[in-house]
Amino acid sequence: HVAAPPGDDRLFVVEQAGRIRIVRDGRLLATPFLDIRARVLEGGEQGLLSMAFDPQFATNRRFYVYFTDRNGDIAVERYT
Repeated sequence: HVAAPPGDDRLFVVEQAGRIRIVRDGRLLATPFLDIRARVLEGGEQGLLSMAFDPQFATNRRFYVYFTDRNGDIAVERYT
C-alpha cells in the first residue's frame, strides 16, 4: 500500500512485515516512519496491510494503521 498525506509530497510505503517507509524526491529514506514488526503477524493475507492519514494530519499528526497482530486478530490503531 502507498499513501500520501494531504498537501505533502512524500509517499509512505507500507511493508507487510510491519514497517512504513518514506519516499521523498524519489529516494527511500533510511529511517522508517513506523516500525511495528514486533507486533505484526505476516504472511499470506496477514501483516501490516494499510494506513490512512487524518484529514488534519498537517496540524494534528494523526494517522491510522490496519494490521494483523501476533494473535492473528485484525487491529486498527491510531498513532501521533
